[in-house]
Amino acid sequence: MWKNFNDFVTPSQPPKRRDSGSKAGTSTAQPPERRRSPRAPFTAGVIAVEPRSQTEIAAHTTDLSSCGCYLDTMNPLPERTEIDLQLTKSGKSFRAKARVVHCQPGVGMGLLFTEIAPEERPMLERWLAELRGESVPEPQGAANPEPWIDASPPKIPNPARTDEQAAIEELVSLLMRKHVVTEDEGEAILRRVRLSTEL
Repeated sequence: MWKNFNDFVTPSQPPKRRDSGSKAGTSTAQPPERRRSPRAPFTAGVIAVEPRSQTEIAAHTTDLSSCGCYLDTMNPLPERTEIDLQLTKSGKSFRAKARVVHCQPGVGMGLLFTEIAPEERPMLERWLAELRGESVPEPQGAANPEPWIDASPPKIPNPARTDEQAAIEELVSLLMRKHVVTEDEGEAILRRVRLSTEL
């Protein structure tokens, strides 16, 4: 006979609370974005051309590194698109082949430089050195760049007006993001700006 029912029953244990700092609670955290080289804020006028369709985008950079840059544009190209790229700042130009590695419709696109000719790299290195606060000599042969696309290319805007165009496009893009102007109104303004630079 059982002397007492409670002698044969093990009291239930309260459930253990899950520690919010445990692996289960932190396993979904996203790792920080990693880039091949750090980027620094940098504004330059840009002409990007997709060679097969001759699709041309006039935009401006927001940052720059030795491996790539980011373009602020309302109409970015799809990821993995290969393009010919020209950056122009203060009358100096840098050209390279690049690939779209990140696309944000209505915002911009991240580019990876895939091919840089030896004669183009000094200008890139000069800009990067200036961003680091270093003083570097003027690259030889960089004052008067030759046309960079052969066989009836899209028109390259006057370098003297590219910085002004980039500033206007940046302002219009900001107004569109803040809904001060509609997307149709903003696109109409951008088309007029780009057309005026080709005259």
